[in-house]
Amino acid sequence: MKDFELKRTNHHRALLTTKELARELKVTERTVQNLVSRGTIRKIQIGRCVRFRLSEVIADLKNQE
Repeated sequence: MKDFELKRTNHHRALLTTKELARELKVTERTVQNLVSRGTIRKIQIGRCVRFRLSEVIADLKNQE
């Protein structure tokens, strides 16, 4: 049971909310929303929730340079 809980926790940490991503990138939540609307970064839509994988966002931003 502990192994399952650890995997679930690690998986949860891999997906960030808009607020968490903004904090990681040191930008506002609105900036994250603008990047998504322009197609600069990818999002994961889960129902009405939006999540991000930090590794994918970093790759997307590096590709824009």
